[in-house]
Amino acid sequence: LRLDRFRIDHAAYEAAGSGQWIATGEGQRCALDFDLASDDARGLLAAFGFAPLVEADRSRLTARLTWPGAPDAEVLGRLSGTAALEFGKGRLLAVDPGAGRVLGLM
Repeated sequence: LRLDRFRIDHAAYEAAGSGQWIATGEGQRCALDFDLASDDARGLLAAFGFAPLVEADRSRLTARLTWPGAPDAEVLGRLSGTAALEFGKGRLLAVDPGAGRVLGLM
């Protein structure tokens, strides 16, 4: 299955990319390439379930990911590839023990 291109328009971000799910005699393999941009870093973090502890005028996430198997809910433990997260001019809103989850992403 090939997804030549997709686009997501969310209130907090826009994303575009492509992907594939390939089945061979050796098993299944998936790939996902995408670029995500936002002018609402707090909304972006909240949309993905993270505490909105960063305020920035822009943010961007670029990822090139692959994993063995099908696209399922357990994919995070099998991911490999690259991802880059950039924040523009902004600030950390709070740093406390709960902020480690956000800072761990950076």
